[in-house]
Amino acid sequence: MNIAFVVIGEEIISGLTDEKNFKKVASELYDLGFSLYLQVVGDRKEDVKFALDKAEKFSDFIICSGGLGSTSDDITRKVASEYFSLPLKQYEEAVEYMKRDLKKDLGRKYDDIPDYLKIQCSFPAGAEIIPNTKGSAFGFKIRKGEKNFYLPSGCSI
Repeated sequence: MNIAFVVIGEEIISGLTDEKNFKKVASELYDLGFSLYLQVVGDRKEDVKFALDKAEKFSDFIICSGGLGSTSDDITRKVASEYFSLPLKQYEEAVEYMKRDLKKDLGRKYDDIPDYLKIQCSFPAGAEIIPNTKGSAFGFKIRKGEKNFYLPSGCSI
């Protein structure tokens, strides 16, 4: 089986941040005999789409890392929505989890979550959510034809 990793983030390609998710998973998969393919791209929509397209052609299973947070350069979920031709949909499960998480961390109840965090509760319609117990950004899984795409948040790999 071929597995592709697409690592997304200017902080990675600039060398400011070490990429740890690939290192964490790759050695185990390699030892099991999987064929691995790695691409690292910045936070540009065209680059991410190109990387997803190449990964889809090469692999049976695609793992994307990065770009699921709440900052303006976190574009992965928006690009995935376009790539899969599926609208972004706010998932109530993620909203409720985030409200609970904010209450736990900040000590007060939230009837609504701040706008800058709402994007983290949106996923391509039909995606399966991957909860994140160590951070606020959920990941998601989605299937395109025979290909499986896994877009976890950094903490859920």
